[in-house]
Amino acid sequence: MYKPNSLFELLNETDLSLNTNTFPENHALSLIFPVPDRNESILFFQNIQHHQPNQTLTTLQKHAKTMNFLDYSALARALRRFDCFSKRNNPMASLSSVLFPLGQPQHSPWINPADIEELKEEAGFTYIQLVNGSTLRTTLTTRTIRNRSEEALSLLSLLERDYLQSSASSPLALLQLPDTPFLRSLSKRAMLEAFPLPIGALKEAYEKEHALQTFLHLGHSLDPAEWNYETFSELLTTLLT
Repeated sequence: MYKPNSLFELLNETDLSLNTNTFPENHALSLIFPVPDRNESILFFQNIQHHQPNQTLTTLQKHAKTMNFLDYSALARALRRFDCFSKRNNPMASLSSVLFPLGQPQHSPWINPADIEELKEEAGFTYIQLVNGSTLRTTLTTRTIRNRSEEALSLLSLLERDYLQSSASSPLALLQLPDTPFLRSLSKRAMLEAFPLPIGALKEAYEKEHALQTFLHLGHSLDPAEWNYETFSELLTTLLT
């Protein structure tokens, strides 16, 4: 479904044996790519590569706190409440960056749409050229990639507006994206010309889903014999702090 082309250099076999959990500060993740024929991943921060011994989604979830991503499961459930977002293949987002999957989320490439330079179609394939010069080849159409990018950037704009209390009049005014051919092609998209949800709607939905998820996880960790008013109160206190 997708593969790197000749401009896309992966780590060599020696480098793949090195596991690093130290990521560059103040650099948004550009791309996470599955190592061919392995349940391993390569993270790209501009031109810096990091190897991880897990599938791509597992890697993102494992390091979500380090990279300030919202909880993916809770965010995905929140997005499914709204008709303007897809019901599957949801983006992964923080308050400053967003990634979307090219295929099934568990082990496909995840791309930051702000780092896409342009798309080209040739002989039944789409070539995704990134701003760092790397290129991916995929069987997805340019329309699909633009649709997923539009949703991802719209999501980022909603999160920034709701959590950072921005007064920007439109998603594009808020995001201040790089000037690339690809992003210019999205400038007239409906979800980027106007916010698709009322102020606070996504934040409220996410926080409800996250609270419910936290409550259920904590509840499952308790011995049923210890479930009483005091433990219930402690559980609520933990949930609300």
